[in-house]
Amino acid sequence: MEEQNTSRKGGVGLVSLLGLLFITLKLCNVIDWSWWWVLAPFWGGLSIIVIILAVLLVSLLIIDRMESAKAKKFREELDDFKLKHSKNNKGL
Repeated sequence: MEEQNTSRKGGVGLVSLLGLLFITLKLCNVIDWSWWWVLAPFWGGLSIIVIILAVLLVSLLIIDRMESAKAKKFREELDDFKLKHSKNNKGL
């Protein structure tokens, strides 16, 4: 019979401990911070992720616009090239 080696990572992380500490200090009137700052360890990570995703989205939109402009310019040059060659072939 095989033994299953299952390890579970559990417990409270550093950010959670910091958040719980801030809440305790706020409720005991040790610190006079706004609740936004007291709860910052809990929403801070999420806000960083949202900022990174927003930067990536804007970057992708800029790249898409640049690629569209390049494709439009290429099509125009190709049309001009076809037009010039069709005129030269008719003259023969």
